[in-house]
Amino acid sequence: MRPPPLFRILLLTLLLTSAAPSLHAQTSADLHRYDAQIKRHYDQGRLDSFLFFALEKSKTARQADSLALWGWVQYRIQKFFADKPAEALRRIEQSFKEQWRQPGNPEEAEPFLYLYTYQADYYLKRGLLVSAVSSGESAAALFERYRYADFDATESVYKALGNNYTRLGDNEKALAVFQKALLTGVDDEVLSGLYNNIGTAYWNSGDYPAAETYFRKGLALKQLSDARRGLLLAGLAQVQLDQGQAALASRTASESLVLLRRAAASNPQSVEYLVRAYRTAGEAATAAGRYGEAEQLLAMAHKQDAGLPPRDRGKIEIARAQLMLLREKPYQAMEAANAALRMVIPDFKPERPNESPASRDLYEENVIFEALAVKAEAAERWYQKNGGIEWLYVALSCHDLAWQAEMRLREVFRYRSSKLDLQHNARVREEAAMRVAHALYVQTNKPALILRGFAIAERSKDMLLRDALEENIAQRQQSSGDARFGQLRLLRRNLADFEKRILVESGSNQINEWRQMADDITTQIAKLEFDLRKAYPHLYEKKMGIRDYASLKGIPANSLLLEYFVTDAFVDVFVCAPDRAVAWHRLPNDQELQDLTGRFLAFFDNANAILAAPDAYFRTAYELGKNTTAGSRYCR
Repeated sequence: MRPPPLFRILLLTLLLTSAAPSLHAQTSADLHRYDAQIKRHYDQGRLDSFLFFALEKSKTARQADSLALWGWVQYRIQKFFADKPAEALRRIEQSFKEQWRQPGNPEEAEPFLYLYTYQADYYLKRGLLVSAVSSGESAAALFERYRYADFDATESVYKALGNNYTRLGDNEKALAVFQKALLTGVDDEVLSGLYNNIGTAYWNSGDYPAAETYFRKGLALKQLSDARRGLLLAGLAQVQLDQGQAALASRTASESLVLLRRAAASNPQSVEYLVRAYRTAGEAATAAGRYGEAEQLLAMAHKQDAGLPPRDRGKIEIARAQLMLLREKPYQAMEAANAALRMVIPDFKPERPNESPASRDLYEENVIFEALAVKAEAAERWYQKNGGIEWLYVALSCHDLAWQAEMRLREVFRYRSSKLDLQHNARVREEAAMRVAHALYVQTNKPALILRGFAIAERSKDMLLRDALEENIAQRQQSSGDARFGQLRLLRRNLADFEKRILVESGSNQINEWRQMADDITTQIAKLEFDLRKAYPHLYEKKMGIRDYASLKGIPANSLLLEYFVTDAFVDVFVCAPDRAVAWHRLPNDQELQDLTGRFLAFFDNANAILAAPDAYFRTAYELGKNTTAGSRYCR
């Protein structure tokens, strides 16, 4: 990000000089009497002397209520520690704590715009994505309020913020931010970076055709550096890989590596692109079955990853873990997964592969649950290969931790589409969790494992539906007549309309406009929800949650609660009665059951289907109920 231009600081000095009589009797000389010493000691790198005079100037500015001058002093202090990011970040955080009022005009706001952008960058380097997003949002809000003509919002705010949304998996939010950046007017080099980021957001959401379109739009630009072209080719290779085109992805990744090696020789920033390209090339070689080549490529990525954020280094280890699984080396896969977790959880220091992080150390980071998922699979494979039932418990524990990490991340998502993407991906892992829980139950016959399976079935339900039910319950219990609840409902209806348009009319020339409007509404909804939760904590504390064994005791006499978990191969049925232990039955999801289920669901295709053939509906429903409870002595 660019530092503020010198002439703007000089202009600020002149403004303060002209305003001096109103600043609590402070004169221009009072406000700037330390400038020469600050500059000299800053240039000479004398920490103690620089800080002494900078802090004296800071006190003087505060006494004069000169927020702008005070802010620029804080900016310069953190810049002194540019080679010590942790200390620079601490200084910025301290500045925001000591800030005594909010800026009231463009001059007062400008130093804080820069402080927020640097803070976001430092948070990212420490792997604190949610904090980086928060700082980036604050920077964007200040820029959009005052529109500084000489501030590079595209590079310093929008690209960084959008990329952080993509890293979190909140892809719709990322796309909305990138569209704002496109409106700022940029040259081919910057535009190619934006196209790359938009392509990455589409890829991250699973929209591979749209992702490929934007990567190719970037490659079609004329004035591109080797670094940009290599970056776009690496993104295109990732899309080709995920579309099952491993050989083509390998060739594209190789083209990318040629360009990025050349770029990295003269531009250290390109090393980050090169490392990611090595990882993609390694994953492509893995998918093509060239395991030796894949290991070499991932080793090259690991060799040069020292300057990358922890999450990028963690992703390399996840790729290595997946390679080890394919090479039938589950123990080494667990070690690689633990290495990935170490990258993003500093307090996690495992001595053996069977150790896992504590639940309290989890936070909003998708590398965490990706690493836990691959570790769970590796532990299950190690059990299958060598025995030892304790490895199944390790696998089940990893699945439980992965679910907790996913839910933490889900809480920060604003778009329903992003929550759905997360839920879809989580479903695959939850099927693996159920498989492990059932294997343990078969091995041990312990009732506690039935309840673990029941909990997996409960938590895998549609979380969006649960959100809607909880919100409706909260609002029905609210009787104060607060108009904000009605405003929230209206905003949600408007958002649903725009989301539908974006989905159904994806080729419309108005889609960017719709995305911007949807993003504005989403921001309003988030603020309203925050305000309402603060105003009515007693309503929002009444979460439905996941039923546990204790809540099952409330089932009425002569009643049953049936919980289903359906996969392609099996239907797990949990039968809960008020006076008996929960039972777990596993039924084959064979063609007969699938056909019966299809006939039953067909009655819900339109409002008149059941009324037109009530006897057929009841016969089908009875048959389906009988088949899905067969084997239970409670349901005969």
